[in-house]
Amino acid sequence: MGGALGAGEVLTSILDHGMSLQEAVEAARWYSFPGTDPATIGEPMVVRLESRVPEAARLELAERGHAIETLGPWSGGGAVQLAQVDQARGVLRGASDPRAGGVALGF
Repeated sequence: MGGALGAGEVLTSILDHGMSLQEAVEAARWYSFPGTDPATIGEPMVVRLESRVPEAARLELAERGHAIETLGPWSGGGAVQLAQVDQARGVLRGASDPRAGGVALGF
């Protein structure tokens, strides 16, 4: 995942879990640290999760040997803005990440 949200996390939420665009954008985030930034490569490995990830999941990861760091509820990094063409209805759908204060506008 690197230091921010990966596109795969959002796509998996939409395609594999049936979330709407906005639900996927707002879903709790996680990432492994360090990523690929040369300045942090030597740092200890840790899985960073937003506190909105259920405690049971965080505990399960820790029991499996992962070092866990709990972040604030909306501190998982990155910002996602999505657009989707709904060909059946002839409209565009959009979603904006509340972490960055963006907005999805159609025109």
